[in-house]
Amino acid sequence: MTMMRGQDRKVFLMILTVGLICCSVAQGRLSIGSNLSDFSASDTAGERFTIDDLIGHPTLIIYLRADHERSENLLFDSSQWVELIGILDIVAISNEPIQGSYNFPNDIRILLDTDREIYGAWKIRVLPTAVFVDEKGIVQSIFKGYGLNTGDKILAEITTFTGIGQPIAATPTEDEFSGIEDASIRHYRLGNKLWDEGFQDRAREQWELSIEKDPSFTLPWISLTRFYLALDDVSSAKSKVDNAMKIAISYEALILSARCNIILGNLENAEENLEAALDINRMSIEAKLGLAEVYLGYGEIADATSLVNEVLLMEKTNSRAYYLLGRAAELQGDIAKANELFKMALEIIFKTQ
Repeated sequence: MTMMRGQDRKVFLMILTVGLICCSVAQGRLSIGSNLSDFSASDTAGERFTIDDLIGHPTLIIYLRADHERSENLLFDSSQWVELIGILDIVAISNEPIQGSYNFPNDIRILLDTDREIYGAWKIRVLPTAVFVDEKGIVQSIFKGYGLNTGDKILAEITTFTGIGQPIAATPTEDEFSGIEDASIRHYRLGNKLWDEGFQDRAREQWELSIEKDPSFTLPWISLTRFYLALDDVSSAKSKVDNAMKIAISYEALILSARCNIILGNLENAEENLEAALDINRMSIEAKLGLAEVYLGYGEIADATSLVNEVLLMEKTNSRAYYLLGRAAELQGDIAKANELFKMALEIIFKTQ
């Protein structure tokens, strides 16, 4: 399971916002084994969608929030499932308006519930919520939230129901690294392999074992920072990277610390991190863009734009650079230009998926 990470994910979730549309829905709380309550809504193209459009093929309905990172993760991961399971349809429902328009991957229809009628009728309390409905419109499964392993559970449920199987990968074991004498390094490398193959929780356990064997080994602290950032647990991520920096100041630790500080609103600390990272690597695109984001937070639009333009001279197709230019235009009140730049950022993201 490949989850969208890093700046592409941030760019997407900050751009996904949409226009006023009405919907209607019959009262009926979601429950497994029952018929999905009747509803209708308009999509981003203005076309009407009703429950009749679901009949005849299994469908995954994703109720999401436009500015929510885990909602975005589920939307992008599900686009890959459409390719894997050809008979599966994906319908997303957003409870917030979206500015501009874009053709989402794999023909995922985005319905609008800006008056939150569906939200209220279905008694949705956790976002995102995914509902798997069979070809008769009967609810087979409900998944609330989207953690690191939720996607695997959803896909397993769908493949089991549809009869379309998928190969089960063997879980990496410590035996594969038995030739490494240092136990801390052995656990760290096993954790990396588990992470790469989609076993995130087991990867975390191995990194924690690596630290237990040698608390002065910085790399597992860095890996745990990335793990918790992927979970949106920024406080835990900041704690891990702080531990890494107590052992040794590294470029990677500075970049991750800056990311945590930006999310937490500690712009001065983030600026200090990024200046230090640039002292180590003056050509760092990540540090320059991070610093540009800090400057935008200060309202220093000219300085931010200057840094972003430096990056575009180095890398013309950097999606985050266009996103930050869009934010700069938005701060200056030029919404049309901002939307155009946001669209350019999205186009780059989708071309690289």
